[in-house]
Amino acid sequence: MNTILIGQQHYHWEVKIFAWLDAIECTIYNSVNAQQCLVIIQSGTDKLLSSPQKVKEWINFALNENWHIETRVYRLSEINGQNRMVRLQNSLAEEAKVVAALSKKFNRSTNGLEKSNLKYNLTNLEAKIGLTLPSVIKQLYLELGNGDFGPDYGFFLLEEAAENKKITLGQAYKELHQAKIKDWDWELSKSLLPFLYWGADIYSLVDCGDPNGAVYVLDKNLKDENTTWQSCVWKHCGSILDWLKKWSEGDVSGRSLWLEMYQLRGLL
Repeated sequence: MNTILIGQQHYHWEVKIFAWLDAIECTIYNSVNAQQCLVIIQSGTDKLLSSPQKVKEWINFALNENWHIETRVYRLSEINGQNRMVRLQNSLAEEAKVVAALSKKFNRSTNGLEKSNLKYNLTNLEAKIGLTLPSVIKQLYLELGNGDFGPDYGFFLLEEAAENKKITLGQAYKELHQAKIKDWDWELSKSLLPFLYWGADIYSLVDCGDPNGAVYVLDKNLKDENTTWQSCVWKHCGSILDWLKKWSEGDVSGRSLWLEMYQLRGLL
């Protein structure tokens, strides 16, 4: 087991590779109290990226950020040659656990060849819309397949399918952001990606600009001459993972999510 001494405390760590996400996750524990846990996510699949020197740097950084008896998750990224630590709510391992539960619930899974094709399409989608999808969305498609799962009309397809006439994520994004959903002092953020269609002009959207992927609702039916477009959009969940957990724990129809959406809006 990898161990390191910082001050009077011993820490050990383990590294898990998420090859389909091109990422590794280094999980660091206090050897005496495992509740003090630090998770570092970074790009690449080489375990040597989590060297003892790097682990020491991350521990010192977290301690300076008042890390105590708790779990802290950070994503390490490089911007203009400078390393940046962005704090997240959940680890890749936690996301994978929820996705596995959904895979089991719907009896859907993919093989290596399918995952390769899905990964290719995910990369193309990000390049096309200029956004980075939340990692749990990627894990969901990689594990369950080309969309068409989820409550009501379900998740949009990742790629067009001859046997399925539903539209893709890219098409949904383009259509929504060309629809001029804006007021004189507000417009729908370009970082919002519609991922699920409830029917009747109602969408769930994920904020790709939010590190945790907050989920919003857009109900076009609420727009009339006396209302603004901004009032037709509201926050549903603080993270897409929270949304997926609720779907995983609820019934297949997503009725509990639907009721919660409109209770939050004050319409139920």
